[in-house]
Amino acid sequence: MSKPDIKSWTKTINDQTYLISTDINLHSPSFINSVFAMEEMYWAKPIDLDAIDLLLRNSCTLGLHLVNSSSTSPTAYTPSDVTQIGISRLITDYVTFAYLTDVFILPEHQDGGLGKWLIASTKEVVLEMKFLRRFMLLTRCGPEYRTIPFYEKELGMQVHVPGVEGLVTMVRKKEEYPEEEMRLGRWGTVSTVE
Repeated sequence: MSKPDIKSWTKTINDQTYLISTDINLHSPSFINSVFAMEEMYWAKPIDLDAIDLLLRNSCTLGLHLVNSSSTSPTAYTPSDVTQIGISRLITDYVTFAYLTDVFILPEHQDGGLGKWLIASTKEVVLEMKFLRRFMLLTRCGPEYRTIPFYEKELGMQVHVPGVEGLVTMVRKKEEYPEEEMRLGRWGTVSTVE
């Protein structure tokens, strides 16, 4: 069994077309490394570009891109057709476990609904893992952060274990998804094995 096929989503907002894609060829290692250097990505630090390439090959990365107005193809984009502005990365075996990390959108593109769309696309990728046991993430906690309510609402996550140094672990078990999602066949058979 190989990795799932490339997935893509497009959306137009105010005459600007955006693309979310799992196509590794569209991801910009230099963009990702520059984001790792930003204060807003407090958990990451820049690494060499060979390591970024390995990181991309060994995870499921959703890149959020602006589609350049000069692009001629509405479906088959090349790196010259897009400019990366965000990322959402799943460390996963594509079968039983997914860990969400490195969720980020450049500040000038935030607060317009792109974050919800990026997370909804990420959730779609996760829901295709019919034997998924755990989907988790780490995030900051505290009244000044909006991340916990955001992930509770958008992904159905719950604070699982109180963390240390201001972090919490959020987990959503397969059994906690609504019955209608189970009926859609996205999970295969329901099992009580932990």
